[in-house]
Amino acid sequence: MKKILILLLFVYINLLASQHFVIVVASYNNKDFCEWNLQTIYEQDYDNYEVRYVDDCSTDGTDILVNDIITKRNQWHRTKFIRNEKRYGSHVRNQYYQIHDCKDDDVIVIVDGDDGLAHPGVLKYLDNIYSNPNIWMTYGQFIEKNSGNLGYNVRISRGVILKNDFRSFGSMPTHLRTFKAWLFKKIKKKDLLYEGDFYKMTGDMSFMLPMLEMAGKHSKFISEVLYIYNDNNPISDHRVDWDLQKKLNKHIRSLPKYRPLN
Repeated sequence: MKKILILLLFVYINLLASQHFVIVVASYNNKDFCEWNLQTIYEQDYDNYEVRYVDDCSTDGTDILVNDIITKRNQWHRTKFIRNEKRYGSHVRNQYYQIHDCKDDDVIVIVDGDDGLAHPGVLKYLDNIYSNPNIWMTYGQFIEKNSGNLGYNVRISRGVILKNDFRSFGSMPTHLRTFKAWLFKKIKKKDLLYEGDFYKMTGDMSFMLPMLEMAGKHSKFISEVLYIYNDNNPISDHRVDWDLQKKLNKHIRSLPKYRPLN
């Protein structure tokens, strides 16, 4: 009994010392990808995390499959499953309400419902990064699931950071996107809306740019591949409406900058 109590105390102390991650998965009609997606999450070699899976009223049975997967893998203790009663058609809308329901110091990890984490050590790697209290957010590198091609992300230069010129920077910080919940909560809701509704696409830009502007030197580029991007999904934004994606990109970049927090 004494040994068990010592072991439990050891586990508790380690949990207190580690970061608590909340993996937010926004998903729609991903029946062909949801099992792989959740497998890459549940096989993490790290325990202090939870999953918030939002199904945006899928019509292909994704919600039934996800429920079965969570049950089969015995992961209900760490998973909150939300199925929207109607389709909103906005990842950022579904992410917004889940993130605002998190504790301020939680580290949010954004994983789309058709993508996955690159290896079981991703959260352990991020825990080491966020052990530095000066890091508020990260962006990084990915590989494409089918082609195996390396992503196009690059480190944002010191000059861009000092000038707070992220909206003119040619490249958009991509996966894996992680950040402290409190930083996201400082974004004005109106800046996540277009014509009165949450962005239907390009939503990642609508929250990454304000957070980069607020975080400044507290953001970090991770060159190690931590994310696998599904380059073969027929309902990806750029396949559905490339012209609208470009239009929203331009609109978001034209909005007023946020001031650095320090």
